[in-house]
This record gives sequence, C-alpha cells and structure tokens, in this order.
Amino acid sequence: MRSLWAVALAAAALAMPAAVANDLALRLARVDVAGLAGEGVALTLDWQDITAPAARFSADRVILPGPLGVLEDVTLRCARLRLDASALRCPAATLQATHAVHGRLDAEVTFVYAASGALDMTLSTRAILGGHLEAELHVVEGQTRLVVNGRELAIEGATSVTVGELAIDTTIPAARDAAVAVQARFAGLAFSNQPGTLAGEALSGEFDLDLRADAAGESWMGHARLALDHGGAYAEPVYLDLARYPVSAVADYRYEPATARLAFSALTLDQPGVMQLEGRGLQVVDGALAQADIAVAQMTFPAAYQAYLAGFLVGTPLARLDIEGALSGRVRVADGALSALDVVLERLDLEDRDGRLALYGAGGEVHWAADGADLAATVLHVDGGFLYGAGFDATDLVLGIAGAAVDLLEPARIPLLGGALTIDRFTLRDYGSDDLALGLEAALEPIDLAQLTLALDWPPFAGTLSGRLPLLTYKNGVVTLGGKLEARAFDGDIAIEGLRIARPLGLVPEIEASIHMRNLDLAQITEVVPFGRITGRLDVDIADLRMLKGEPVRFDASFRTPPEDDSRHLLSQRAVDTISRVAGGGGAALSTTFLRVFEDFAYERLGISCRLENDVCHMDGIAPAEDGYYIVKGAWLPRVDLIGRVRRVHWSRLMSQLEQALAEGEFRIE
Repeated sequence: MRSLWAVALAAAALAMPAAVANDLALRLARVDVAGLAGEGVALTLDWQDITAPAARFSADRVILPGPLGVLEDVTLRCARLRLDASALRCPAATLQATHAVHGRLDAEVTFVYAASGALDMTLSTRAILGGHLEAELHVVEGQTRLVVNGRELAIEGATSVTVGELAIDTTIPAARDAAVAVQARFAGLAFSNQPGTLAGEALSGEFDLDLRADAAGESWMGHARLALDHGGAYAEPVYLDLARYPVSAVADYRYEPATARLAFSALTLDQPGVMQLEGRGLQVVDGALAQADIAVAQMTFPAAYQAYLAGFLVGTPLARLDIEGALSGRVRVADGALSALDVVLERLDLEDRDGRLALYGAGGEVHWAADGADLAATVLHVDGGFLYGAGFDATDLVLGIAGAAVDLLEPARIPLLGGALTIDRFTLRDYGSDDLALGLEAALEPIDLAQLTLALDWPPFAGTLSGRLPLLTYKNGVVTLGGKLEARAFDGDIAIEGLRIARPLGLVPEIEASIHMRNLDLAQITEVVPFGRITGRLDVDIADLRMLKGEPVRFDASFRTPPEDDSRHLLSQRAVDTISRVAGGGGAALSTTFLRVFEDFAYERLGISCRLENDVCHMDGIAPAEDGYYIVKGAWLPRVDLIGRVRRVHWSRLMSQLEQALAEGEFRIE
C-alpha cells in the first residue's frame, strides 16, 4: 500500500456487503504516508454507523520526519471517521504512544487526510513534559511543517530544563538534500546541571536553525542563530546579566553524531557595549573545545570586567577593580589546549577599590605562546600608578611570555618617590601551579622617606632609602635571598642576610633572617618615634631572628653606640625618663631632683640587648653595674647614669606596655 487513503478505499470496498460483517481488520507490515512511516500496522473499522464508522489505528513503531524521532506502541482511536470523495476526516481522536526521549504521550487529535496525499493534524496534550503542549502537523507534496506551542514544560535528567513558553516552527522538505528549518522562541527558560556549574534562569530569546544531511547521511550541517535578551546565565565562574548585556551569535556548523564532533566554520558573537568576536575553525569534541582561532574585535571596560572577568578573580587581590578602556586580541586553541594569545591594550585605567594599587594609561601588546619557539616580545607602557599608596611615574616593560614562564628581556626602571626602582632580572616559572618559582634582582635608587612614610600612613621619616636586592627567589613555597640585601636609611647602612620566608602567602608565614645596621643617626630616628630626642649614632645587630605571622618568637638583639662614634651625644629629659623606666625605675628620677632644670644630658655611650626565647626577653646592657647593668653611661656634668635592674621580661607584656607608653608618653616594666 502506498497511502492510508488507498487503505481506506480498499477497506470501504470490502465492507460494502454490510450483511457480511460489521468490522473490518487489516494488518500490514509497513505503511508510508505523508512523510510518516508505520511498522507493524493494524487498522480496524467498525461499520455499525455506515456514514461515520469508528476506527482504530495501531502500530508497533511510527517513524516521524527528520529529527522528530520515533513513536512506539502507537494507538489512534477515532470515534467517528468521515469518508467522502475528497478526504478522510476525524474531528475528535485520541492518541496514545511512547516517545524514546519524552516518555508517555496521551493526546487529543484531529486530522484531515486528503485524496491528494496532503495531511493536516492537530495534537493537544497536558500530560507530556509536565505541562501543556499543542502541535500542528501539515504535510503537502511530501513537505512537512510542524508547529509546536508549549507552556510550563519540564525535562529532568543530568541537566534539568524548564520553560514557561515555547514556540517552535519546523519545516522538513521532501527532498533529502534540502535543509530542515527550525525557528524557536522561548521565555522563562531555566536550566541547571547536577554539579551546579551550569545554570540559567528567566531566559528569553530566539533560536533559528537550518540543517541538512550530507550525501552519505553521516553528518548534519547548516546555519544557526541565537539571541538572548532577558534573564541570567551562569557557566562557572561567569555570570551574565542578559537583560543588562544581551548577546547574539550566528554560526555555520557541521555536526558528526558518530564522533560527537561539532565544527564551526564561522562564528560571530556580538554583545553591544561589552564584546565582539569572530571565530574560525572551531571544533568541539565531546563537549570540550579542541580547536579554535578567535579574534576579539573589541572588549570594552568596565562592562567586560563585570560580565566575564570578575567571577574568575573572586578571592584574589584583583576581585574589586574599577577598569576603564578597551582591548582587542586573538586566541588560538590546538589539540584541546591554549596555544597562543595576543592582546592589544588600549589605554586601560585600573584602580583597586581598596586603594592597594592602580595603573593609568596602560597600553601595548601582550604576546603569549605555548611553545617558546613562537615567542614574540611583550611590550607594555604605563603612564603611572601607585602600589599601597606609593606612587610611580611612567615606565616601560619588555617581557618574554611563553608556556608557564615570564622573563624580563630588558632592564626596567620605575621612577617612584623621588628615586627609582631598577629591575635587572625578573623570572617567573610554573605560575598558576604549586610549583611556582620566582627570581628577582633589583636596585633602589634613593627614594624620599618622607614621601614613602606618608604613602604608607606611617610616622614621617626624614632622609632617603636606597639599596641593592640580590637574587631573591621563590620556590616550593619558600622565599630565599641569594646574598646580602643592602640599603641606606637614617644616614646609616642596613644589611639583611640569610633571609628565608616560608609560606609567604599562607596563614602562618615564617620569616628567618639576620639584620645588621651600622651608624644610624639617632636624631633622625627619634624625630619620628615618640621616645624622646637622642643625638649620636647607633649600631644594631639582630641575629637568629625568627618570626611567625609577623610576630617575633626568637632573636638575639643588641643596640649600642658604635665604638668609633665621635658625634655629639645628648639625651633629652623625655628620653632620660623613658629609658629610666625601661631600666625598671633605677638610675635617674628627674621629676624628684634638681636635674629637672636641664633640657639635655650628655652621655658617653648607651646600649641594650635582648635575647628572646619562649616569650621571655633576657636583657643586658653595655657594661655591668651595681645590682644591674648600664643602659646609659653618663659623661660630664650634670651626669646621668641609667641602670637596668630587670633581667627577665615577658616579651608580650613588654610590647603591650611599650605601645601604651609611646601613646601616653611613658611606660614601666613590671
């Protein structure tokens, strides 16, 4: 049989002798009609009402046109089948079937099957996908059109999907090599996967698709368009506010079901005010990007930061940024991995909302390659900025970036605070992994300490700071110094040796070092520390220093007048009072003697030492004294000798009292 119409006519002819039987039953192995194919078909006609017989159609399987799939265990019942010279009609029928994807189907159906072979069918169901679905099927000269409208639909699975309103218009041509066209409109679309890495809510938009099979029937190809203008979408860690930043994309594609390969010969994405990009040669295999060449025509800030970058930076120091400007670039992926990245910065201004850093007028070209053989120099320029309040002026950087490595290709000079930081060597390896390693050599040209302390909100220091940083390295979670860190401050020399910092970014960083300071100007130091004015020079040695979480737990320290110091040695009344209290109340009491009338007092030498162990400071001075040790040995008249009498002091109590004394002007050791 070639058509259901022929079957109906044959049934009618056989049934004319009504006295023979009231029912007619036909069984056929296969029926093809109006683009549908039925297997294991049975048709039963009940002729009790000869003008409108009842009909029952059943089939083991009905193969629907194109991508619509297959129905199984199909039963169609028509209570009053009307047959005339032009058409076979059923104004009210019921359909029961099972779809491999959508499950059980119970629907109300009407259909008209014309003698010309045209078929018009409507279907309405409330049982499918948890909501209401209406469908129209029109078949004319072998071309099929399916129109579907749904409300409150839901699909449960690895990815759960619900949609408030859905309209799909599909055209399936008669010719095998012609394109199938699909137009979809949706509102209130929501989805989420089980891990929670992919989700959408209240999405509205349009999706248009045309597809056709190749000659061998092994792949589908065509053109697609997607537009989203409402709701939100999340793909970890990016969240898109599509009402604020609507997006549209068009693509030419090819899909191979056997290999799960989706290839885009052309892809364009447009997000006004945010980004425009074009892709060529994109290939997705098993849901993962395997090949791509993507050109970013423009990425505009701050919209691009808010839409795409902020999610990646949560929990990092760059999580709260204000960015203005734009960039463009190119991204290439090969064999499932990023192979090259080129970015052109167009005068970016970047500020941390917490005031930690800023860059102004950043421009240049960034080039990264997975293979160092393809390396091109990265050249960056910055008009200026600041880091933790310390401002710097215009500078240029020339870098080589390849794989997991960054190298400074030319020495860089960064003007700041009246001086400059000169970086001679910078290397970074395995960034983004636990094996990160860093190397740095730099020199500090004299910078203004007044500007630095003002920027850091410290008490104002006078003078300059300069020095040389030998090779500093970071590897396996430990910072080490490959030599002596030398600097000048307070008109003296400072050297740090054996510097080692374990877990610098961890919860409990540990610092070890030895510090040596020579010939510091006490007048400059006591100008900014409320200790009382002291003139002269000072040597400092802090050996075997160990600190945890920024607090010292061990050291052996001494502070003393250099043996060769021939500068003027004077202490103010305030300094004498403060040191007297450090000495435990002995040696001098200016408030109760005639010495109060003098403003300054000469001294021969001064010094104090502390060996810290187990939160106890074992104290000593510059020389033994009766019942104690000299902290200050006086000179000339009026003479003041300050003697320490406390040998053991709890460090935490000492620091608490010292902090209070510096705030109030006095302190006492107990």
